[in-house]
Amino acid sequence: MSAETEIPTAGTRRGTVLALVAVPLAGLAGALAARAAGLAAPGDVAVAVAVATVVAATIAHHTARRVAAQMRERERGLSRRLAAARRALRDEEADRLALRELDRALDLAADEASAVEVAREAFARHLPDRPLELHLVDRTDPVLVLAVSAGPDVGGDPEVCSPWESLAARTASTLVYETTSRVDVCTHLRRRAPGPCSAVAVPLTARGQILGVLYAFGPEGERPQPGDLAFLEDTAAVIAARLAVLRVMVDVVAPDATDALTGLRDRAATQQAIVTLLRDRVPFSVAVADIDGLGRINDLLGRDAGDTVLRAVAEVARRHLRPGDVVGRIGDDEFVFVLVGTRTDAAERALTRLREEVVLVQAQRAAPGFTLSVGIAGSRHGEGIDAMMRRAGEALARARADGGDRIVVDERLDPVPPAS
Repeated sequence: MSAETEIPTAGTRRGTVLALVAVPLAGLAGALAARAAGLAAPGDVAVAVAVATVVAATIAHHTARRVAAQMRERERGLSRRLAAARRALRDEEADRLALRELDRALDLAADEASAVEVAREAFARHLPDRPLELHLVDRTDPVLVLAVSAGPDVGGDPEVCSPWESLAARTASTLVYETTSRVDVCTHLRRRAPGPCSAVAVPLTARGQILGVLYAFGPEGERPQPGDLAFLEDTAAVIAARLAVLRVMVDVVAPDATDALTGLRDRAATQQAIVTLLRDRVPFSVAVADIDGLGRINDLLGRDAGDTVLRAVAEVARRHLRPGDVVGRIGDDEFVFVLVGTRTDAAERALTRLREEVVLVQAQRAAPGFTLSVGIAGSRHGEGIDAMMRRAGEALARARADGGDRIVVDERLDPVPPAS
């Protein structure tokens, strides 16, 4: 580009203005000096003064226009900032009203199903254009289950997985992704995303416990505004707080629910104890025990004799196992023993001693003769109660198929660390 076609810079423009001022002033100074020396006519001085006056007036005019334009621009910028601040305040107030409304509605929910329905309605009302999924940890089985699917382009299969497959649940922290195509995106979130998109994963936590995860999706490359992210986190916190209260209301009764005959925990209370251990990631071994021949005892000696056998097993189990272990009756002749912090090999030794104690009790009390068949399984990271109880039940079935009066241990991977 030649010098004639260059675009003037700010420095060039300032130099031009200075030149326009300096040249007339220099001419005026020269005319005055010449007049003082008697070399210039009065008319020349008058012309120089007129030129300098015109130039000064022109510069003053342009300067005033430039200053006025700058002030107008500053006023427009201030007006834009004020308008943006007013919009932000209106949005913030609307978010607060929405959260108060959600909180009041959740307070009216008498159970978890009602609370989930309230959350669904809140999503549809306040976030209608944003695809959302709410996954909750099941109360009776520590797995992550799709509870609410709202907004456009969602509604995938309601898969069930361990909560630890969700990175947001595992880290208990909000995650923001500009695209789900990144290799470090949570695998559970990627499976749930409706194609490549941006995503936010907000964990639902209460009292240090993970209750679920809220996923929000958007156009690929979009990052949520701070106000939007805060609203999602506040919404998740309100839902989690109410779910925690509802679950405590249900769980308060469960541990006290006992079997009338033996005084042990009943099926529901036993399951709840196991769920709590799984949810808190406490390692343990579970044993399902069956009284061999209880039906024959009932037929030959009557129900009272059978009840005596059941109470004898319950008494031995309470006395033999540790205070922190769980003992429950889950069926007519089935018991569950949960040995906390114990590997399956140690559990097998402990239950062998229990079976020996049962034989001694029969001899001391002249009770009807009976034996125990036992199946043992160790807890696994991320496994639900159904899968674990199924493995213990399969081991018990093998013990009974081999003639009973024996212990069979599930031989699959046993990650439970030794008891301290």
